[in-house]
This record gives sequence, C-alpha cells and structure tokens, in this order.
Amino acid sequence: MSPTNLPAPTAPENRAMPRIYLLHKSLGLGGAELALLQIARAYREKGCPVTWIYDRDGHLGPRVAEATGTAPVHLRLPFPRSPLSLRHLPGFVLKMRAILNQSPRPALLVAGDFLTLPAALWARRKQDKVVGLWQGEYRFSDDSCLRKWVRHGALRADRLLASEPVLAHLTAQGPLAVPLRPLNPCVETGAFLGLRDSPLREQVRQEWGVEKNERVALCVGRIGEGKGQPWLLRKFIETPDLRRDWRLFFVGPADPKETPSWEKLVAQAGNGCRWLGPSDDVARLMAGANCLLFPGTVNESFGMTMLEAALTRLPMLCYPVGALPHLFGDDFRGFVRPTGDQDAFIDAWRHIDQRPAEPDGFADALHQRFNKGRWQENLAEVLQLLA
Repeated sequence: MSPTNLPAPTAPENRAMPRIYLLHKSLGLGGAELALLQIARAYREKGCPVTWIYDRDGHLGPRVAEATGTAPVHLRLPFPRSPLSLRHLPGFVLKMRAILNQSPRPALLVAGDFLTLPAALWARRKQDKVVGLWQGEYRFSDDSCLRKWVRHGALRADRLLASEPVLAHLTAQGPLAVPLRPLNPCVETGAFLGLRDSPLREQVRQEWGVEKNERVALCVGRIGEGKGQPWLLRKFIETPDLRRDWRLFFVGPADPKETPSWEKLVAQAGNGCRWLGPSDDVARLMAGANCLLFPGTVNESFGMTMLEAALTRLPMLCYPVGALPHLFGDDFRGFVRPTGDQDAFIDAWRHIDQRPAEPDGFADALHQRFNKGRWQENLAEVLQLLA
C-alpha cells in the first residue's frame, strides 16, 4: 500500500504534547510533501493536533486533510523566501502568530525545506521549537539560501556549522538549535527500477502518438523558473538541431497565475513540445522517455524526482545542487557543471548518447539506500529525536 494511502490514524488528543504545524510552500506531491505526510500520521497516532500551512495551491489537499484530520490552512500570503524581498514579512508573521496564538500550548514548527525554515524562525514564539527536515548530509555552501539570509542580516548566525548535520543558533530572536536529519521518503519497491526496458514503454509512446524512431526528452517537476523549465523551453525553441532530433515533454503542475504565460511558451514550440500537466503516475510516463532532464538550480531538499529518475536507468541530466551530490555522489555522470550554465546543459543534452552510463549496480544500490524499510527507520529516528 502506498504511504499516502494508509488509513487515517485516530487517537484521543494528548494535551501534554505540543501542537504540530507543518510548513511547506505547496500541496504538490514531492519529496518534502511525502515526508510531512508521514510525520503528520505519526503525530496523530500520538494524539497530537496537526496543521499543515501552505501558501500555494496544489493537488495534494485531500491527502493532507486525511493525514492531519483537518483542512490545510492557506495563508494567502507567500512565505518570505528571500532576504531581498521581505515586503510580505510583517503580514506573514501576523497571520502565523494569529494561528499559533489560538492555543497557549508550545508548538513544534516543522519546515519541509530550506525555503520555509527562515519563515518558521521568523514566526515562532519563545515557547515554540523549529525543526528543519531534509537530507542531513547537505553542506551549506556559500550560495546556499540559508547563508544568504544570514549574509543580508535577515537572520543572525552565532554559529553556522558546515561540517556537521546540525545548524545551530540560527535565528533572529535568540539561540535555537535546529537539527538536520537525513530523511528521504521511500521509493516504492520496483516502481522505477529499470523502466528503460519496461513493457510500458511502447504503450505510453503510442498514447503520446510518438513514432518508434522519435526521441522524447521528459522534464518532470513543478513548472517555474527555479526548476528551470522556462529557460529550457526557450533554448529548445532557439536551437534548430534539438528541435529536429528531439521532442520535449513536460510533466508537473504550474502556478495558476503563471499558467497562461507557460501555455503561450509551449505553443511557440509547436508540435515538438507538449505539457502533460501534473501526474500521480510519473513512473509510467518516464517509461516512455529516451532521457530525463532536470534543469533547475534551486537547492533540492530531497531530490525525490531525481532519485526516481536515476532508478529508471535512463540517461538523465541535472545540476549538482542541494542534496543531489549526497544522493548520487560527486562523480554521478548525469551532473552538468558548472551549475546554472545553460549552454553547458544544452550541449550535454545534444551529446547525451555519448555520455557514459552509470556503473552496473548503481540503481540497485540507490534503491537499497532509499527503500521503504530504510525510510521508516529514518522516520522513527527523527520522531524519537523530536520527542
């Protein structure tokens, strides 16, 4: 049974336990969302009230309501994501404090990624605790988003540890220890392994109307500049040899405000490009592709989709950002360097057939590290730590 389809736990409220608030920017089905859903279920089993707070729409709402027992709370204001754009910060803090002050009990604010951790630190009261959950092996490089907050004075860092999985004393309101734990949601057994040779391949390609000799590059993820799809599509439109040799398909949700401009850009590409919209069955769609592209430069907290893509044994390209070097190792052959170099990415795509494949056993080793049993062991360790 899928981890997002388990029966909703029921337990009487335990007033000795803190109230749990899960902070994540969207209700899409990514790595952070899967992690937070599991944490919501675990705390509800302990009798803790759980509330999910978000600032964007998505298609995960019913699952969140089922896991937490309440409807998710839409702030109608964006989380403050950048130290250079804090105009929404006062309104955000007021809204968050209004939610927290509905109960005098201490709260545990669980930030689902790097971007929501500063927001949680700004909103917390003195009696509240804040925890960030992501790949604990991630190292804080000079360009990481947390260092940007510190560098611009939006947060104070008395000590920012770069060699241990703990970020200590990072807050604008006083010392606060934020444990960073290795936590990646499970990969369903066999769902993504070896899709290159899957019998689904021809079936999916027939549904797409793709000929056997046509090559399809699939780009999966929430549509937006951070994930890189707009620049990739613009480059595709401008590059005649890619348009001649490839078809480019996108899978993922788009922000309603950005959908018209994205659809217009897709239309400019003509028959060579298609936007398939969001999907809960990405594995099936990956089976129809010849390669997988992830052109984003944001610091991936979990890299769940990239992990799934690597398990397919299909050729893939991505930048070594966020937790991805921890997932795959620095020598992963799908990495494009330097990070953010669009021409290097396009050239790597152009010559993807000449790139060496990953060593034998690479995908199987990944699956051993991130299967359901290992994920539940990690989750139990995290919950024990938080308790």
